[in-house]
Amino acid sequence: MPPFIPFPKAEIEQSIPQRFEKQVERFATSPAVKVGESALSYNALNEMANGVAWKLITGNRSQDASVIILMDQGIPFIAATLGTLKAGRFYAPLDAGDTKADLVKLVGSLDPAFILTDNDHETLSRQLLPTNAELINVEKLDLGLSAENPKLPIAPDSLAYVYFTSGSTGKRKGVMDTHRNVLHNVMRYTNSLKLYHEDRLSLLHPTHFSACVSSQFGALLNGACIFPHVITPETVQSLPQWLNKESITVYHSTPQVFQYALDESTTNSDLRIIRLEGDVGRIEHLRLFKAHAPASCTLVNGLGATETGLCTQFFFEHDSELPESTIPIGYPVEGMTARIIDDSGNEVTDTNVGEIVIQSEFLSPGYWQDSETTGKSFSQHPEDNTLRRWKTGDTGCIQATGCIHHLGRLTDKRKQIQPTAHVPPKSPTEIQLAAIWSEILNSTSIGRQDDFFDRGGNSISAIQIRNRIQEQFAITLSIADIFNNRALIELSSQLDKQLNASQSNHASK
Repeated sequence: MPPFIPFPKAEIEQSIPQRFEKQVERFATSPAVKVGESALSYNALNEMANGVAWKLITGNRSQDASVIILMDQGIPFIAATLGTLKAGRFYAPLDAGDTKADLVKLVGSLDPAFILTDNDHETLSRQLLPTNAELINVEKLDLGLSAENPKLPIAPDSLAYVYFTSGSTGKRKGVMDTHRNVLHNVMRYTNSLKLYHEDRLSLLHPTHFSACVSSQFGALLNGACIFPHVITPETVQSLPQWLNKESITVYHSTPQVFQYALDESTTNSDLRIIRLEGDVGRIEHLRLFKAHAPASCTLVNGLGATETGLCTQFFFEHDSELPESTIPIGYPVEGMTARIIDDSGNEVTDTNVGEIVIQSEFLSPGYWQDSETTGKSFSQHPEDNTLRRWKTGDTGCIQATGCIHHLGRLTDKRKQIQPTAHVPPKSPTEIQLAAIWSEILNSTSIGRQDDFFDRGGNSISAIQIRNRIQEQFAITLSIADIFNNRALIELSSQLDKQLNASQSNHASK
């Protein structure tokens, strides 16, 4: 492995395209992105992104107007994000699996100048297109457009994107972030994991998940190669084969997806880093790592959020001792401070449990068109006006060494304080839905008030439940429907509403 070259902090005082174009100059013919048998060099990806950028620059709306991206993970999406940023605009990736009503609402709030899409989502995108916006299918983009870099002056504090949360912990929020913050996040990621230009990074998160930002830009802002791969219930079982085929060196996913990633075939693979974020890592994940990861591989468990980027990290080696229950999320990374706060707002220590609060000058500016929620979640440091604080909504405790343990969502803690009685399903829909949950989640005695996440639900099982509902009820729910209606009774009610609406539409025809 060549000597590691750190990501200098001075590099955050520019735009994302500027940093990317430096990599294009250094690694012009090196692979930048690969999907299956399709691959682009840094030169080719840059030219494709420039084509998108010039198309956006010639639009008739102001540079402040957003660009919505509605497509699956892959080369067109990578080019769309880079092209949007090169054009001096900001992008907002949406989930095509959301209900039409939710998508219409989000599009309306963003008032976009463009919707960028691919062949698979062109029809849906046309249905959502506002009258004053333009639709661009990146897969059909005119190849005659200029391949030159636009070189627009883009300030580091310019808005780069808006990612909408799933709404699993309340209403959906559009988290904004800037070029400077993204670059600082990539700096933290690069320097802590010692990323270098010959690395091959996985990109397993859907396009509308902000977790894909650090993997995508962690690769492309360091001259490395990114490997987008769409995870479905049908493809997740083949993850070990894919990791071997593509010689992935840096793997990143939630703990739930990771449980499918390793087997006997990965013991001698090229993996050197396994990075887990997005939920509580458990002993079974460490046992899987010890059993099937290469001897030189390191597992890195951490805390990250759309509002903060990477916050903390814990490094686990093959000879590390297993913790008692959950994997620690570790110690704050450069530019981040973590505190544990009690219900009265006082800092707690000595392993007492409280809410994890992150403090930094590189936090999200706030939530899109939602100053009220921004004010509740973010606050200014009382003594240093360069620092802000963000309440994570996660519970944790801090050891005397400064190591932090993540103990779950704050809402889960409050539910434990006020438990509800187990009530069995009543309506036919509830009974049928409970049977689906029981099968997919491998859990018995499902109650009306049972929570999808408390019963072990995750993004993969949500897809499986959505598919099973479609088979049995002939109704299409979105993943957001499942996340937004976490209790069985809530999801059953949502399902009944759509069933009644479907029957009414059928009767009127």
